[in-house]
Amino acid sequence: MIDNAPFGAHLYELQPNGGLVLIGANRSADRILGIRHHPLVGKTIEEAFPGLAEQGIPDTYRTVALTGVPFERTSSVTVMGKLLVRSMFMRFSHPNTT
Repeated sequence: MIDNAPFGAHLYELQPNGGLVLIGANRSADRILGIRHHPLVGKTIEEAFPGLAEQGIPDTYRTVALTGVPFERTSSVTVMGKLLVRSMFMRFSHPNTT
């Protein structure tokens, strides 16, 4: 479903050491950023998108992933020099551990 969505989506996995590792992206993310994400799979968010660290995005993602508390941002986010988001809402899902 996300792969065919009109919005770009990056999928990350939170590692035990706190690293957020890119595990996938949808086709819209490729189109919007003008890159193929496949070579970035397996890299941390900071390695794949260094500019996001300056904006505090990796720390925010970690906090949401650890606490499960949704996050909403109304300021701009720039990825690879492109203004992509004026507002965002994040919610992380946790795998069922039963």
